[in-house]
Amino acid sequence: MRSIAPQLGSPSLELEKKLVLVTNRLAAISPSLASFITKEYTKFWKDVQFLDNVILNDIPDSDHLYIPKGCEIQQIAIQRKPEFAEDKRYFVSNDLWKTLNSDNKFALVLHEIVYNIAIENGHENSRRARHLNSLLLSDKIINYKGIKFAELAAQLNMQDPSFTYVYNDYEFRTAEYSPDLLWIGGELLTTSEVVVSGNKLKVSKISFYKKEYGRGLFSLEVAPGQPSKLVLGNSSGTTVNANICGYINFYPEGNIKHLFGCAEPFKNYIQVNNQSIQFSGHIGLSQEGDVTFINNPKTPYLHFYLNNWIPIYGNLSFISGNLITDYIYVYQTIDLNIGGVIFTVEKDSQILMSPVGELTFIYFNGHTSSVKLKPQQNSFKCSFPIAFYNNSSLKRCMIASDGNGIQLVKRSGETVRARGGNTVTFDVDGFLIEVRD
Repeated sequence: MRSIAPQLGSPSLELEKKLVLVTNRLAAISPSLASFITKEYTKFWKDVQFLDNVILNDIPDSDHLYIPKGCEIQQIAIQRKPEFAEDKRYFVSNDLWKTLNSDNKFALVLHEIVYNIAIENGHENSRRARHLNSLLLSDKIINYKGIKFAELAAQLNMQDPSFTYVYNDYEFRTAEYSPDLLWIGGELLTTSEVVVSGNKLKVSKISFYKKEYGRGLFSLEVAPGQPSKLVLGNSSGTTVNANICGYINFYPEGNIKHLFGCAEPFKNYIQVNNQSIQFSGHIGLSQEGDVTFINNPKTPYLHFYLNNWIPIYGNLSFISGNLITDYIYVYQTIDLNIGGVIFTVEKDSQILMSPVGELTFIYFNGHTSSVKLKPQQNSFKCSFPIAFYNNSSLKRCMIASDGNGIQLVKRSGETVRARGGNTVTFDVDGFLIEVRD
C-alpha cells in the first residue's frame, strides 16, 4: 500500500549479513536502536522455539484491511512474555518457516523484535510495528534523519529508551523531543565535552534553539559531580570566574544568559565595576555580558560602597554594574561611613539601593545609630527608616526615643525641638527642613 520495498541485498545473503546491512543504515539515524536490535537479534535465537506439525492459534492483532483473493491467514509466529524461567518468548511454526526465503525470514525476526517494543509501549495491534519494520527493511529509513525520526517515534507511539535521534552530532532520546518547545535536545546518553567561550565543560544535558527561534546553544547542564571551570570577560570590565555545577542558558544570539555556580567549598567570583562579589548560586548576564542579577540567599557577598565593604546577602540586581535591588540584608553588624556620618547597621538590617547604585534607605533591625551633622550643635539618634540623597547625605530619619528630645537648626538659624518618634527631614547640607509627628 505504501510502496515500501525491502532492500536487504541478495536473497541468498545470510541473515546475519542482512542484519548488518539494516543496522548500518539505522546507525546514522538512531545509534542506540541499531545497537538494541543487534542485541535482541542475538537473544531471539535463544528465546525462540520452532514447532513442527502444529497450527498456531490465530492472534487477531494485525488489524489488516483485506486479504487477497484465494489467500488465507496462517499464524506463523506468536510471542508471549515468559512466565517461568524455562519459558521461551517466541514460538514459530517450523513448517511455515521452511517455506520462507532469507528476506522473509529476516523480516519475521525483525518484526518480532519491533513488535516486542510496541507491546511494551502498550500497543494492542501490530499495525504501527509493521510500518516501522517496513521502513527498517528498506532504505527509506534514511529519510528520517534528525528530528524526523523523533517525530516518527512519536507518531508510532514508541518511546522506548532505545529510540534515539542524532542532532548536531549529539544523540538524544526521542521521548524528550516535543514540537511545542523552543529547543531540541535533552539528556545525553554519555557525558560530552563542550567548548563555551573558550572553556571546556563536561556536560550531561545539552539543547539547541530550533532554527526559527535562534542559533546555537539553548542550554546545557554540567555533568553531576564534575564541576567545570568557566572564565568570562567583556570589554566593560565585567568578569566571571566560576566553577559551574548546574545549568548554563543562552540568548538566541548565542551569548550566555544564566549560569549556576557551585556551592562551597568552591569559590566563584564576579568582578563588576571594580567590585569583587563572591557567589555560589544563580547569576544572570545581559546580551553584552554585564551582570544583571545574582540570586543566592545562602552565601554572603561583599559589595564595595563609599569605601565600605558591606557583607550582604539576598537577591541582587544590577544595571550597568550598579546595584538596583529593592532590599539586601547585612549578615553581620557593621559600621558604615556614609558622607562622614557613622551608622551602625545591625545584623539582618535591610538596605535599599537606588536605580543608579546609590544608597537610599536603611531599615535597622531594632537598632539605632548616633548621627552628627555638621550644621547641628548636638548629635542625635536615628532609628529606621533612614533615607539618603544621591550624594549620600542624610535626608530623613526617625528620632529615637530620647526623654527631652533634641534641638535641631534650620538654615535660617531657627531651632526646633524634635522628640522621640518624630520624623525629621534635612537638606543636602544637613540643615533641618521639617519635623513631623
